[in-house]
Amino acid sequence: MGDPMGTAIGRRLALAFAGALAGTGFWLLEDYYASDLLTARQAMLIAATMTAFFHSFLAMVGPLTMARSALGAVAVTAPAVALLNLMSLRHGDQVTAFSGVGAFLILILLPLPFWVAAARGRMMDYAVLFQEAWAIVLRLMSGWLFVAVVWGVIVLSSALLGMVGIDVLDRLMDTAVGPWLISGVALGLGIAVMAEAGERVSLGPVLMLLRLLIPVVLVVLGVFLVALPVQGVSETFGTLSAAMTLLAVCAIATTLITTALDCAGDAPVPRRGMRWATQALAVLLPIPAGLAGWSLWLRIADYGWTPQRVLGVTVTALALSYGVAYAGAVLRGPGWAGRIRRANVALALVTIGLAALWMTPVLNAERISANSQAARVIAGADLSERQFTRWGLAGERALADLRARGMGPPARADLAAADAPVTVADLSALMPVRPPGAAAARDRILGAVDDEQRRLWHRACLRDRRTDGRVGCLMIVANFLPDLGGDQAVILSGWQSTMVEGMVLKDGVVERLPVEGSGIYSTAPGALAAYLEGEMALTPRRQNEMRAGDFVLRLSR
Repeated sequence: MGDPMGTAIGRRLALAFAGALAGTGFWLLEDYYASDLLTARQAMLIAATMTAFFHSFLAMVGPLTMARSALGAVAVTAPAVALLNLMSLRHGDQVTAFSGVGAFLILILLPLPFWVAAARGRMMDYAVLFQEAWAIVLRLMSGWLFVAVVWGVIVLSSALLGMVGIDVLDRLMDTAVGPWLISGVALGLGIAVMAEAGERVSLGPVLMLLRLLIPVVLVVLGVFLVALPVQGVSETFGTLSAAMTLLAVCAIATTLITTALDCAGDAPVPRRGMRWATQALAVLLPIPAGLAGWSLWLRIADYGWTPQRVLGVTVTALALSYGVAYAGAVLRGPGWAGRIRRANVALALVTIGLAALWMTPVLNAERISANSQAARVIAGADLSERQFTRWGLAGERALADLRARGMGPPARADLAAADAPVTVADLSALMPVRPPGAAAARDRILGAVDDEQRRLWHRACLRDRRTDGRVGCLMIVANFLPDLGGDQAVILSGWQSTMVEGMVLKDGVVERLPVEGSGIYSTAPGALAAYLEGEMALTPRRQNEMRAGDFVLRLSR
């Protein structure tokens, strides 16, 4: 159990040295990548390897010797990094593995308590797993809190010494390696001190504080469920944000129920009021999980699969598993606490398995999404090319198949090269204008801006081209500010997230103007489509407003 290295000072020096190695490694990685000595994928994998290894190693020091901690860190890091690399290959030469960050963190954190328990010969012992899981969280959080405190002291010390002309700390912080070394050493020292504390650091106060939130969450969830029929489910569900909120509630409730049960064998929660609140929360847990699944399904039925929705459904399935296990354990009567504890061990292993599957071809969210959205295009839906290109090789294959069927937008070879000039004629032939009779004003504005601006607008028009060939830009010319005069215009660009630019052309000079309005930013595709296709009306005001359905925009000074 203890570390045979000898003195506490020896351990502190060793872990500070390990932190310094980590800091130096990240500094070298930053330097090599900036010098183009590493590809983006190589840099990502090295960063992931160092993050996984050093955090796993430092998290297990204390209950395990340094040798066993290092061995465990290698055992945890190797498969996690291999799966991250496998996932990144979905995007070819582009490194876009950000959707795997959550799964990667699960793979490097959840196995740690199992490794510590296995080293003690008690791998499936819930009491050991519970204690070590919370102790690891406490050690890592304390270590990073110490890093923040150290930096606070350094910044204040630097300011104080600077008042008397001493800039030693400033020069240290200005070096490339200095901040990395300081952070690494501080993290190692912070965790070393926590490891020394060992059994003297009690989890009791932390768990007691968390348990106070059980009645609060129970009341809030109860009020939500009572008010739900009054509010109307159609007004509440069918959005990704609603599903994510419900899943977050499930995660918090699951954590609080686990803290209430502690690790005492089959014993229930000791205090009667807290026991009832815990049981009630466990019984209600399947409801928000089920509502989250329904909300996601409504969205998927209307708009098909995307990687975010695939992730949402995966997390919902896990939340439902916890909810059914917890509620079933309580409803079966005596012994419910022990059943929940055993379910926690099994579901933790299931979570690790799901995280691994998420990073393999078995659960390829990009492929599922690309196939789903391609089927929607074939059925008549109108999507942007950019949506497919964000889904890696699977999206590119789906887009190529659509083009082969004559249903996709043209290839993006017509995008202007980074240094290729774009003439007024090139852009005016591409950029729609409303009203149609304002083409001359549009051309005057396009002729007055520099070539760099025309090139940016040209790329914006083509980047999000829809599957029916429509470009992703529009110029609206109107007399927004009657007292200002000149050619006044607003340019909308982007089907996914609208960019809005206002301007006026007077005396041959284009001046930028702020744009105000409602709906144009929050509902991007609807705004662009409304002004492209809808009936527009200029509302006479001191600042004239252009309206199209629910969308309003105006210029200001």
